[in-house]
Amino acid sequence: MRVRCTKPSFEGAIPPEGDRWLTIGREYDVLCVSFSADNHVSFRLIGNDKHTPALFGGELFDVTDQSIPKNWVVCKKGEREYTFGPRTWSEVGYWERFFDGDPEAQTVFGQERSLMIGS
Repeated sequence: MRVRCTKPSFEGAIPPEGDRWLTIGREYDVLCVSFSADNHVSFRLIGNDKHTPALFGGELFDVTDQSIPKNWVVCKKGEREYTFGPRTWSEVGYWERFFDGDPEAQTVFGQERSLMIGS
């Protein structure tokens, strides 16, 4: 799945090369999608810093490729939220471990991302 940025990731002027996170008009690979009962959609993707798998509001993007990677599943998170992405990333505490630098979580991230690219 790919999306094209159509709005800035923060309010205010954006330099032509984009802000730290996103560039309007640039396409990004979606790593997973989160959605809630109140119709809020977020995409996790790696933005302009080329390293951080960050969450961005779906309203900032248009979908350009609707293909769903083979390793994506739907997981319920809490009472009113769901994620659509790799099952391992939906495990409780996964993202906390990843951002804390846990080597196993970072290895899992790379493996799942490679599976998506090969889909």
